[in-house]
Amino acid sequence: HADFDALVPEWGHPSASDYILGVHALRAENSRREAIVADLEYPSPAFDAGLHVGDMILSVNGIPIQRIDRQELGRLLSPKEPSDIVLDVSRLGKKMTFRLTPVTYQAALAAIGRKSTRFGPSPMHCPENP
Repeated sequence: HADFDALVPEWGHPSASDYILGVHALRAENSRREAIVADLEYPSPAFDAGLHVGDMILSVNGIPIQRIDRQELGRLLSPKEPSDIVLDVSRLGKKMTFRLTPVTYQAALAAIGRKSTRFGPSPMHCPENP
């Protein structure tokens, strides 16, 4: 059985200008080097695309998950620019492909009527000050 013991990327609090995908995976460094979607952030491109917790990641940008180590997976899921990431996953035995375009944390919050404050995301819609 797989020993999923490391969350990648690790949890952190993004700044307003950081790009996010909103997907965190548990990574097993066993012989099969499996990865499973462990958590989705809301709002995020991953949530909007329809990824589910429990999806098995098969490949990232066409590279089989077996050839991606934990550190590289963390880098791929923590984008520094708005370049698309393509995830192939298996859900209940069916292969699915998701194309995720990273957005800034601020843009993700704005899409649901919230904004980033120095204390974290606002609890509800906050209109801009005139």
